Amino acid sequence: MVVIAVIILLLLWPTTIPTLQALVDTIITGEPSIQFFPESAEFTLQRVNTLSSNSGIEYHINISEPFHIPGIHELRGLTTSPNPTREFVYKEQNWMGWDGNIPRSGGTASITITYKMKLYSTTWEIDGDDSGSLSDVGAEYDKYLGTEWKITPSDPQVQALSKEIVGDETNVYEILLKIYLWLDDNLDYNTQRSSEPKSCSVTLADGNGDCDDQSILFASLARAAGVPVWLNLGIIYDPVRDYWGGHGWNNVYIPLKDGGHAIATVDIVNDQFLFRDPYHVSDYIDNGDGQDLMDYYTSWSYRYSSSPNGAPQVSSDEVYTIIDI
Repeated sequence: MVVIAVIILLLLWPTTIPTLQALVDTIITGEPSIQFFPESAEFTLQRVNTLSSNSGIEYHINISEPFHIPGIHELRGLTTSPNPTREFVYKEQNWMGWDGNIPRSGGTASITITYKMKLYSTTWEIDGDDSGSLSDVGAEYDKYLGTEWKITPSDPQVQALSKEIVGDETNVYEILLKIYLWLDDNLDYNTQRSSEPKSCSVTLADGNGDCDDQSILFASLARAAGVPVWLNLGIIYDPVRDYWGGHGWNNVYIPLKDGGHAIATVDIVNDQFLFRDPYHVSDYIDNGDGQDLMDYYTSWSYRYSSSPNGAPQVSSDEVYTIIDI
């Protein structure tokens, strides 16, 4: 089985790339679980955000622009309809804003954003022999070690579990791998949740969580162990369901023995450790400010005048469609 798996891998490389965890699972269990991805994917993605109200409101919507990271995540074009009423830079990220009104009779406001992207499969070929230790973690990443909204490394339950998983390990790569494998073995994937992610304690009590819940727990456990980890939020393609939708995963900091460092990707719910497939669109990267992180989950706000009918009923919807590939 191992020989066959290796032969297949060599025949397909480099036009397709497997995830590390899926390859390990296949070799160990004999189950054909390898996921192959193209080296790159180029496509045009349309995003439609709709805000609806049954009565008059004044609305404000802020949407971040995807990052342009050459060789990993390239934004090659962006158009909007209607044009933003505001464009601004906040903490090194570009944002677009729309302000408007829905009349007293009620109605909808829609924003269409079209992204032209080229994304690449990226593997960080790092292991324990390459990785530095906790003492090598750079001070410039301290902002990703503390408490930040739902990320709670100081929570006693998180600290105790992190210590149980990590033990006396100080190698950063090994710490991240231990936490990743524990979550992979002990949490189920569940997409049912309210408008904001669960706390770490609730995720642990439930024994499950969606992508945001599990990524927040991963970050909390890693930070409790002294490793900078933060959220990367955006859009992902699920080839099994042929579906584009919102997604959350992690960026991890790994100091290297040669004196440098790497910023790599860990996606718990998609079994991707130090691998990023070419269908992850980075819409927002956590900047270490808990208020900013919370604001990302509430990208729109509204105000209304007093009314005999009480507060308006307001809802939002988001739909992604591939229009060219």
